[in-house]
Amino acid sequence: MASGWGGWEVQFNALLALQQIKPESIDVISQGFSMGPFIEDRLDVASAMIYNEYYMVLGSGLAKDDLVIIDYADYGLGFPGDVLFTSEKVKNENPDLCLRMVRASLKGWQYALENQEEAVNIVVKHDRTGVAKFDHQRKMMSQIARLVKGGSDATIGHVKEETLSKMVHLLAQHKVLDVPVAVEKIYTPEFINQVAR
Repeated sequence: MASGWGGWEVQFNALLALQQIKPESIDVISQGFSMGPFIEDRLDVASAMIYNEYYMVLGSGLAKDDLVIIDYADYGLGFPGDVLFTSEKVKNENPDLCLRMVRASLKGWQYALENQEEAVNIVVKHDRTGVAKFDHQRKMMSQIARLVKGGSDATIGHVKEETLSKMVHLLAQHKVLDVPVAVEKIYTPEFINQVAR
């Protein structure tokens, strides 16, 4: 039995297609955002972010050696994530808002990467639910910093058009997309290029 997150199953579906696993040959259930079913051995495979749920699983008492990590990137399915998006209407009618949002986001990321302890303290301090714990947030920040700085597109916030083209091609090839989408319809470097100047 495997599980997926609502809205996050694109890579999962592409991996099934790549490995020629028919979706009807396995039971796929919605796991929500809890690792409980996996920890309780009610799921054989679960979706997890390496910077978050992975640490929840380790914190439950399971050891690294008890786990097999299936990394989408190992199968050529390491897609860009955590992006800013808007509508064509906002982009065309309020480009200054878009530019300021991109600039503020990049500035915030850079500050957080350079001041990780402070970033973690801010998150914990402003978490009204009391769910955010310092140690877990610190581990998350460490992994996120590695992911943000270590991507194949190197500069924070930049995505190569070839990366997006490959993603669209793979998704169409594996029937996750009905038809390929032109990269220029889903991505513009316009604002990030202005920030870089």
